[in-house]
Amino acid sequence: MIKKLITATLLTATPFFAFSGNMVTGVDYVNLKLTDGDDSITLGGVAATFGYTEHMGKMFRLTPEVRLGTGVVSDTYNYAGSSLDIELSSFVSLSVKTELDLTNRIYLFAAPSWSYTDLTVSVNYGGTSYEGSGDDSDFGLGAGAGFKITDQISTEFRYEAYDDTDAYSIGLRMNF
Repeated sequence: MIKKLITATLLTATPFFAFSGNMVTGVDYVNLKLTDGDDSITLGGVAATFGYTEHMGKMFRLTPEVRLGTGVVSDTYNYAGSSLDIELSSFVSLSVKTELDLTNRIYLFAAPSWSYTDLTVSVNYGGTSYEGSGDDSDFGLGAGAGFKITDQISTEFRYEAYDDTDAYSIGLRMNF
């Protein structure tokens, strides 16, 4: 339901944002590290990013953005003599970046965010395969830095902290 609502909103709003000249799109590689006590798993994903930049003076910008992603790297977790394969099925992240220009090419940002993650777990036990899935949503905080390659293209490095998850990402952004 939430995926359909976000998709419909993006499809409806995209022509307006693109016409206004403040549309931002991009692609990210995201590395998620989920921890539970001493145990951790690492998953990788790719995400498409859509946002709208509002300039707040010469040095500040606010950029609400949506990231829609899917998993590309899974991890294995050993538990009670069985090996569980854990995959990132999909994720959605909503954030509002507050950006500060340090120079005409380098900027820093901070962003509160909300994320929804869907995982799939499969195990082969006694010759029989079992599969299950689970989802989670959480609020987090992120920070990062960007480098403007040109006036329209930039690259960003980001760290986000959620309850039991650390997310590191690198991405490419294009401004329209």
